[in-house]
Amino acid sequence: MKIAKMLVVSLGMSVPLLVSCGGGGDGGADQGEALRSVVAVNGNALASTDFSATDSSDLAAFGNAVGDARIVFLNESVHGEGATLTLMARLVKYLHEEKQFDVLLFESGIYDVARMKEKHDVDGMSYTDSSAERIFYLTSRTPEGRKVFEYLDQTQSTANPLALAGTDIMMGGVESTGHALSQLQMLLTLRNSTILQSPDWSSFLSVGQKVVNVPEGSKKPDGYAAFIRVSTSLKAELCVDNGGAPAKYDFTDLGLWCRVVQSLSAGGGYLWNKAPANDWDQRDIAAAGNAAWLLEGPFKGKKAIFWTHSFHGLATSTMPAHNTAHELAARYPGQIHTTQISVGKMSVNDKLAKTTLESYLDQGGTARYLAYPGDADGQKALAGVSIKEYGLFDTLPNHFGAAYQSLFYVPLGWGVTPDFTKYPAL
Repeated sequence: MKIAKMLVVSLGMSVPLLVSCGGGGDGGADQGEALRSVVAVNGNALASTDFSATDSSDLAAFGNAVGDARIVFLNESVHGEGATLTLMARLVKYLHEEKQFDVLLFESGIYDVARMKEKHDVDGMSYTDSSAERIFYLTSRTPEGRKVFEYLDQTQSTANPLALAGTDIMMGGVESTGHALSQLQMLLTLRNSTILQSPDWSSFLSVGQKVVNVPEGSKKPDGYAAFIRVSTSLKAELCVDNGGAPAKYDFTDLGLWCRVVQSLSAGGGYLWNKAPANDWDQRDIAAAGNAAWLLEGPFKGKKAIFWTHSFHGLATSTMPAHNTAHELAARYPGQIHTTQISVGKMSVNDKLAKTTLESYLDQGGTARYLAYPGDADGQKALAGVSIKEYGLFDTLPNHFGAAYQSLFYVPLGWGVTPDFTKYPAL
């Protein structure tokens, strides 16, 4: 599966990811004392970051901060970091079992993940087994990343199963590259759709196949104008009112096909609106639309966990201007809690800059949770420090309190190693 290279530190073996360099002053004694107070008052040590932890009392402060939020964003600052993956799986389990969150939305292709559900419901295939080549490989083909799917499978036989859905455009998964367009054509055939007689149809199929393979940086293909014309016609035919019938999360529902077509169209815009650069707004606006359809349709009234990269999950106005979190914040004001996971070091020899929040969180020698303080002095103290928000780079000014309301700190992380032999596409 493909994903923008700027978001991924891809590893061929377990070696350190990019880390920021040390250096800088201590920010002054007064600032240091203020930050130590913020950490002491608003944070707590975690007993474990591992999914296998059985006592969840150390997450109570996080649960209190989440409160009655309907959507919780869990943001990883890099793809492919082991401690983050296991901690996020632990947080999914906590939110499902202790805070009654029933849906897990993944930053993965809407078509591929819907096919995972179909394989589970029809063929009896576990989500863990079907995740490879349908979910990003640094998650689905590593022991650390697969923990969340193992938990998902465990819940399916309980009275409260956790649902899974993808929100992204088609990003090179085996289902979108191998089946999406043929299945769309079959649907249109069954509907006796006149779109199949369009002189643009063959161009739509040709360009659409390029879109689902995500050739980032490529030249806009011949036939792209025809692809857009057919996409517009497909939206008019498939994106229709269902007459009040309950929406279903399966391919018998035109609403799902509507979102697939919207995602396919947005994929073309993502690739070629600003070629050779990517038009991130196209991708994220479509992802937010997919999430909103799921939350107001098949999962209406349910609470959702959103597993994503901070690039998409921090509701700022810069990276990109209309990222997924920004769009959903406008749709669900006051209903979202966002937590950021920060990794201090990828090697015991790495140094934390003294001007970072991580350097204060690290003084306890253990993983920590920190809620955004409610007092002005605490907020002022936090505003003056860097925080590792995107990748493992120090960010100043940080977005704590605006883009996210709580932070988990992991002192030492590690790079994961995908195993394509042990975890094949099934």
